[in-house]
Amino acid sequence: MAFDHHSEEYAKHWAEQTAEMRAQCPVAHSDAHGGYWVVTGYEEALAVALDTDTFSQGRVDGESSYFVPSTPYALIPLELDPPLQTQMRRILNPIFTDRMANEWVSYVTDVADVHIDAFIERGEADLQVELARRVTAIVNLALVGITGLEDVDAFIDAPGIMVRAERGSPEFQAAFELTQRVEKRMKAELLKRRAEPRADVLSVVAAMQFDDERADDDLLLRLVNTIVAGGNSTTTSLIAFSLQWLSEHPDARAELAADPERLEVALEEFLRLSSPALVGGRRATADVEVAGQAIQAGDMLLVSWAGANRDPAVYPDPDEAHFDRDNSRHFAFGWGRHRCLGRSFARMMALTVLRRVLERLPDYHVDVDRIERYPRVPVVNGVLTLPATFTPGKPIGAEMPSETPPLPDKVAL
Repeated sequence: MAFDHHSEEYAKHWAEQTAEMRAQCPVAHSDAHGGYWVVTGYEEALAVALDTDTFSQGRVDGESSYFVPSTPYALIPLELDPPLQTQMRRILNPIFTDRMANEWVSYVTDVADVHIDAFIERGEADLQVELARRVTAIVNLALVGITGLEDVDAFIDAPGIMVRAERGSPEFQAAFELTQRVEKRMKAELLKRRAEPRADVLSVVAAMQFDDERADDDLLLRLVNTIVAGGNSTTTSLIAFSLQWLSEHPDARAELAADPERLEVALEEFLRLSSPALVGGRRATADVEVAGQAIQAGDMLLVSWAGANRDPAVYPDPDEAHFDRDNSRHFAFGWGRHRCLGRSFARMMALTVLRRVLERLPDYHVDVDRIERYPRVPVVNGVLTLPATFTPGKPIGAEMPSETPPLPDKVAL
């Protein structure tokens, strides 16, 4: 079958297309974008993800091994290989833990409540535009050390648009220019932290050294942008999928609303089913075989996390949510050395927003026919709008939090 993960057809039917490819051949070839292999089976995806020596995510002569086709900006540390990737993760790992994420629950709750207060009296809202995307952006910016920003929207969409849009289109150019403006602001913040460190992630990044030498500023800038932009798009997509599923399954929603611990279990199924990051690229560094298919050095591979997450050999009845299944090894955050750094924060933010919606908008209903989805989903699978109605309520007078949780003591500035 013809396959192009940038096509509108794939955006509409990614689950069906990956299922068909996996059934026919778990390692198939596409001629699109210069040619690449598509890995859709669970065991095959696991083998590629764990073999970082043979399957590289690093850039080669400026060309991406993660994005097919290549993008102008690198996602760091996603597009790094060891040992630099390992050194960078070692510095950041103490920040991005379950324990640290839990320290932010109160902060995220306040931010979510402020936004729900703004629309709860209307009885209708776009839960994507007015809640999910703004909460995640504000929290991710606060995590790195930027609060009180007036143009939050500038930090939300531009990187994702650059990946989704046609190269050279007005949409792509506008996003490119906006990204440059955002990077200029971020670079200024990094330089401020280097001169006057604070207890925030920006200061940790600004002080990074590798092999006793200060890291390149452009590399650090890419890292900060990835923490903010990467966390925005994927977490927002997870929240939107979860809200839609819960709206479409009112009985399950009532049960989960009454049992917060069970909602945590349900979230893992939502992660597996939605796979917010559908795919991730790799470049073969040597001749190798994957599931009997010969791959040559230099070949590009596209690992379909979404396909692996719905492999019936691992997940019976894979297209349905079963909250009693063992999904502890799903690929929604990737796997191996490059497994998503911010996964604890993504889970925490999604759970917190879902709980506030279930408590404050208990009868909300998503108008599925009016949802506007991404026209293309080359990496992130999300929606542009999520219109919903509900019984109007009263604001609770929530206020934006004035302070962020401190960094762990073990993090050196």
